[in-house]
Amino acid sequence: MPPKTNRITTLTAFKPVYPRRLERTVRPRPKLTSNILPFHRDPAHTIPTKWNLYRSLLRSASSYRPPSSGESSSGLTAVRRKIKETWRRFRGMTSPSQTRVILDRQYTLLDKIRSSDPQLEELDKFYTKVYAIRDTPKAPVPKPIPRLTGGFLFPTYHNPPLPKLHPQPPEISGMIRQRIKARAKIIDKLRRYREWGEDMTTETKFWQRINAVKKSGGDGGGVGGVGGGEGKVADHWTGGRFTWSREQDEHLKPIHESMEKYTARSKMMYDEKTIEKVLMARKVRARVANEMNRKDNMEKRKKQERDQRGELALRESAPGPKTARGAAAKT
Repeated sequence: MPPKTNRITTLTAFKPVYPRRLERTVRPRPKLTSNILPFHRDPAHTIPTKWNLYRSLLRSASSYRPPSSGESSSGLTAVRRKIKETWRRFRGMTSPSQTRVILDRQYTLLDKIRSSDPQLEELDKFYTKVYAIRDTPKAPVPKPIPRLTGGFLFPTYHNPPLPKLHPQPPEISGMIRQRIKARAKIIDKLRRYREWGEDMTTETKFWQRINAVKKSGGDGGGVGGVGGGEGKVADHWTGGRFTWSREQDEHLKPIHESMEKYTARSKMMYDEKTIEKVLMARKVRARVANEMNRKDNMEKRKKQERDQRGELALRESAPGPKTARGAAAKT
């Protein structure tokens, strides 16, 4: 007889093994399919809503006939616009309960339009007034007038000495911003030229050493035996009429002139007229502040007096203690 083998039962996570007494009672769970769509993407909801409700609302509002006159009118233009705004507002709603409430209202409105409800004319007039107010072009907001604050805008690299204004004109802010950017570019260019100058200085020292070795080496081999063509190149680096330092100075001349303008601007002084205007603005500001403080103090004093009169009136109107002395005083 063949030897008996142990039967091994493989348990998986997708097919649980129950005891024998529960195999008939336990029912397998239904399989979840991946083709279940939410209601706002289900064609059974979107197609009737868009084509049967929304389209009918727009067509019925355009061809609305008031019950008073049998002739065709221009329709409910304002109501039609309101319908479009409402549907555009709630187009991203995903709540079934809220969507049901909105659709019920829209179906009720469709029934009223088809039945020529007389209240729709008043509703259309109301929305016409609302949209007329909304579509009215607003008057341009006047620009605030800059006023002297009594302070000084001290000179810097980017602005001359100026009186402080509130609000500060955009022309002054734009001027300062442009000069800050321009100065940053100039500093970057100077830094680049300085790096190039260091490289050129190293190169010049290299050619000077070559010249020195060449003059002392004669016609022998090695570095001293360099051809005569390199002597002219060495002269260009070590001296002569057109050297690299002079060429660099020519490029740096306008840059240094612009930097000198920035420095001169930062050292400018206030003229007498500007100082007089600022001092006058300070006096006016102090006078206005004193007047405001005086009005505030008067209002506080009046409020205290009213409170005191109210307290006295309350004390007089309040009933006194019921004592024999009080009764004798009344008699």
